Amino acid sequence: MARERRVIDFDIIELEEDGPSVGVKLMDDYMLIVELYREKGLKKPFIRLTLTNKDGVVDAAEMPYDRLDKLKQPRFDTFRFSLRQALPRGVAFSELQAYVKTRVIPILVEKYRKYLEERKRRREERLREVMEKYGRELEDIGRDPIKHILQVVDYNHVGDHDAKIQLIGCIASRFLPREKRLSGVLQGPSSAGKNNLVKAVMKVTPRKWWVVLSRLTSRALDYMPKSLGRQILYIMEYEGLREASYSARITISEGELIVSYVRRNPKTGELETVNKRVAGTPVLITTTTKINIDPDMETRTIYINVDTSEEQTRKIIEHALFLESNPEAKKVSEEISRKAKILKIWFRTLKKYDVLIPPDIAEEVKKEFLKLPPTIRARRDFKKLLFFIEAFTVLHQYVRERTVIDGKEYLIASKQDWLIVKQHILPYILKQSHGLTELHEKILLFIREKISVTAKELAQEMGISIDYARKLLNKLAESGIIEVDTSRRPYRYFILGEETEGGLWSYG
Repeated sequence: MARERRVIDFDIIELEEDGPSVGVKLMDDYMLIVELYREKGLKKPFIRLTLTNKDGVVDAAEMPYDRLDKLKQPRFDTFRFSLRQALPRGVAFSELQAYVKTRVIPILVEKYRKYLEERKRRREERLREVMEKYGRELEDIGRDPIKHILQVVDYNHVGDHDAKIQLIGCIASRFLPREKRLSGVLQGPSSAGKNNLVKAVMKVTPRKWWVVLSRLTSRALDYMPKSLGRQILYIMEYEGLREASYSARITISEGELIVSYVRRNPKTGELETVNKRVAGTPVLITTTTKINIDPDMETRTIYINVDTSEEQTRKIIEHALFLESNPEAKKVSEEISRKAKILKIWFRTLKKYDVLIPPDIAEEVKKEFLKLPPTIRARRDFKKLLFFIEAFTVLHQYVRERTVIDGKEYLIASKQDWLIVKQHILPYILKQSHGLTELHEKILLFIREKISVTAKELAQEMGISIDYARKLLNKLAESGIIEVDTSRRPYRYFILGEETEGGLWSYG
């Protein structure tokens, strides 16, 4: 004869909470509060179980809403023990578990559906209100976003115009498909203002886009609780990223991390291999005082160099004096804060797009990039150039042409997007592609001034050995940036393209 299954019933109490939650009345003054919520980037909602009594919270646990079986895992031992103390006599923990699964979760799922609908309604209502209030200003921003962004960023960070454009391009790439997102390393000596520049750009973008960290341990990215897709992962110093550089490289290149680890099966007690997947491609931003970083990371990023000149220092000092001594500064500051607020709203209106680059623009990009003999890393650097064009196209999405192919809408890059990249980004990508450092830049300036130099003359000027000077000159010659006259000794080195169209200096 089949055993009749006992039906357990508890009082379910509606809670006055913003999100979907109910209370399950247990013994005496104990109550189990059951909430459903969703982490950004994760597909499944989570369930949070909180045991309370008259003194407050006793214990809590959370897991994916369809994995209540996880409560049997050892990590929830103390929670199960506390819960058993709150159950009426004769009621087993497994019976409460089944009750939550069959009775409570369906109620929460329906409440969650209504909760999402209400949130959507409120969001659309707020958007209408915002458009009514700031509509004209938002339209102005859409016509020339870089101009409006720089009005705020320039107030909070003086100078470094090219660096600002490059950083804005990286930020805008979050609206491109994941394989086209760009990452940047701000490079310069200590106190040069690298982090200040990043913070100035942060002021005009939604705060929830950013994940700001001082340091990552070697396995921190492997166990991120949510997706990094379209997030801006800002590590304040590259040294804080060094331990996790392998995971960071894979994340920004492949769009996901798959980590295999060994655990004990909670049901069988046997050891097993489990794969954990951390999805999403972030925009990685970090800073460094080093001339060179890990080569594998370097090829996946663009160097964003800040200005270290005397003139830049004078500009910063003058701006600091203006802020602290000019009564008009307060009035200007209020207007800048208001503008930053509107820019944050405008950024939220942008949509993710794929971009098509017209053939005539693509041909010109190739021609300019190949003015110097391409290195092996040009295979990646050329793509960065294209992705920057597409990033600025997406940034200007309200004034760019569109086309539909097989039911999918694309933006079409314009000549203006290419000119922005040609002026503010191409020279830097070319230098990075050929492994140029500040030292190489100084050498090129010296050669240009003298027209041609020998290794000995360079060694005397730079205060380095003749052998090291020769190595530096040969590196530039191998890259095709300078030419060497070997017809007589000592060999003389000169810049390519001083009288022709070739050479790096044709971009300067």
